[in-house]
Amino acid sequence: MPILSLLIALVIAATLSFISLSSYQNWREQKALDQGVDLMRNQIELARTLNITRGESIYLCASTDGIECNASWQGPITIFTSNTPPKIEKILSLATLPPSIKIEKEKGFNNSRTLRFMNTGELVYNGSFEIKSTHQARCFTLNKTGDLKEVACLNQAEDG
Repeated sequence: MPILSLLIALVIAATLSFISLSSYQNWREQKALDQGVDLMRNQIELARTLNITRGESIYLCASTDGIECNASWQGPITIFTSNTPPKIEKILSLATLPPSIKIEKEKGFNNSRTLRFMNTGELVYNGSFEIKSTHQARCFTLNKTGDLKEVACLNQAEDG
């Protein structure tokens, strides 16, 4: 009987450990996604502010090498000035997403690798994008005035 009691206690402990580990992993993923959303929101606001205060075109993109923007929007989010985008001339800000977070442009932005704020403080094109973690996603639209709004995702991230 004592061995049976010990086995039952071990099964209960293992079950509770599995549940708590799963909850902890979900919590960490949600925190990383929130951090990615906050970073992207802050970079967009900073790009627009720099655009208005400097009175020149400001670009925002992802760049792994600091020389040119990536078409995939993976890598540090870079705010820069340039006469020949997507080539980066002067980096004004660089912010790194958590490793598990990815940004995917959904539509709009004229299929550009960059978001460009014109001298007027407005973006050249509207668009939408998705910020994703392994099992979760948050979707946003960005209008020409730089207003970032969270919207319902049409295709939620699939469980892997």
